[in-house]
Amino acid sequence: MAATWMYNVFAGAETGILKGINTGEKKWENLNSIADAKKSKEILTLCWETDRENKICAGRRDNTIITWCAEKQIQEEGEFQCESGGHIKTIAKLNNHYITGFSNGVVKFWHDDAVTTLESGENLYAFAQSSVEGNIIATGGKENPLKLWDLIKTNQEIFTAKNVRNDWLNLRVPVWVTRAAFLDARRRIVTGTGYHQVRLYDPLSPMRRPVLDMTFREHPVTGLSVRPGMELQVVVGNTHGDMGLLDLRKGKMVNLFKGFSGGITDIQCHPTAPFIVSCGVDRYVHVHNIESREHVHKFYLKSRLNCVLLSNVWSDDLQRSGASAESGKVTQRDSMENIDSMEDIDSDIWGSFDVVKTQTVKKSAKKRKLKMEVK
Repeated sequence: MAATWMYNVFAGAETGILKGINTGEKKWENLNSIADAKKSKEILTLCWETDRENKICAGRRDNTIITWCAEKQIQEEGEFQCESGGHIKTIAKLNNHYITGFSNGVVKFWHDDAVTTLESGENLYAFAQSSVEGNIIATGGKENPLKLWDLIKTNQEIFTAKNVRNDWLNLRVPVWVTRAAFLDARRRIVTGTGYHQVRLYDPLSPMRRPVLDMTFREHPVTGLSVRPGMELQVVVGNTHGDMGLLDLRKGKMVNLFKGFSGGITDIQCHPTAPFIVSCGVDRYVHVHNIESREHVHKFYLKSRLNCVLLSNVWSDDLQRSGASAESGKVTQRDSMENIDSMEDIDSDIWGSFDVVKTQTVKKSAKKRKLKMEVK
């Protein structure tokens, strides 16, 4: 790889290409060979192999996991095959061992030459790992309620959510958990659903139903990330390209972020810098300032994107941009520099069409006079 600059944002594409972005240099590159691009190798999930953030693990649709060395900037030859009846949905690491979740609900913990298998239920969509207790995970899906599991102590669920009460017509409310994220050490967890609800669960409370149930716009929630350092605030996105900051304590939306032209597939809040990174079917990676709502960057990556992964190291240039945004001194030039050249291509295409001019035919005074006489 000829690149001498490093990356602080990574994105996985449906073509199987891993892409690296340097937000400070405003550059991006394909990190693996385009010759290997196949739909069967679609990257569905990303995670760091260790806390050192020197290797990236990418889970692909063909149920293989490849690793890319960030220090050497090369893809390692080894592939970790994890066969299952469904395709891989998510991967995580616990004590240098893999956790894999599959679309058919099978969750496997690969450790010490042994495999612990959990049956979390059919149609797995949501998977989350606690950042405080790595052995605690959450799962959920379509007609598959939220469950919490302890991978070390038991292979049985330690919490199973109860469906909300029937609606005003006394009809059962369907279950479809699409996203989940842990809030804190209390194991409180927030979920997004395919029916545009955002719900908060507290396993330590006596009730198994959500302690908060609110709606976000009118489309399925497909992205969710907890805002670091702010209790009970989450960023959610949906299939319509809406992304908002919600305050779960007040049960209302605080901010709405703009700049999307397609559905959102993943959202990640940076752990230390005040930025949100998101991607989606519009083929862009977007960077927003969470405090000022400034659309700081957008990168056109040429392929539909499924997931993003952030480095704890953030660019000093972007930090300065965020600081100026907080003070209200962000210039138009700062935001215009980040518009990808693809927009110029779009302008050229539209500019190549002939302009069709229309003329307004005015009625003569005589006709208007006759019309008035008839009336």
